Amino acid sequence: MPRSRRVALPPPPKPGPGDLWLSTVKPDDYSRHPKNTAQEVYIEMYVVRHDNPEPSTYFLNPDLYQLYVSAYVPLNSGVPDQHRISPVVLLEKWEGLKNDYDAPSWILWVPNVTKSFVESRAVTAIMFGFLSTHGWNEAAADQIWTWAGAISIGTEAEGALQGLAGGSAAVIEEASPDAA
Repeated sequence: MPRSRRVALPPPPKPGPGDLWLSTVKPDDYSRHPKNTAQEVYIEMYVVRHDNPEPSTYFLNPDLYQLYVSAYVPLNSGVPDQHRISPVVLLEKWEGLKNDYDAPSWILWVPNVTKSFVESRAVTAIMFGFLSTHGWNEAAADQIWTWAGAISIGTEAEGALQGLAGGSAAVIEEASPDAA
């Protein structure tokens, strides 16, 4: 009598920063802080898909997917005008096929179509501060860090961002457990 065999899938991969952030919000969530709109930020995310530059005629080729984020701070926030619009930041990137088992959820989005939601200024400041430390944002790290520090003023995140040895993205990178 033949034995039945079970095929077990490997454990799911750990979510990246894009999936982690998206798990805390619902797209089109327009009223998280209805009594204090000065503490809100309008977030837009979009995916860019790059076809594999060296396609093979015999095999399916992985594509490169990049998730970008930008933020808009409302007029009533008290944030100076030059800091009301964030730099465009690469939130996460992934190479593979969109139907791969370990693919992040956001690669199923229609490329170049924005998804938007409302987030608190404090969370946005911390996320952008964190993203300034990623190697893929190295060219704009100081600009991202400065913007995150500016919008953190008057929020719970102000002390965390301003207190890191003068507010340098390199300080977070040195203190991170991955730096060892």
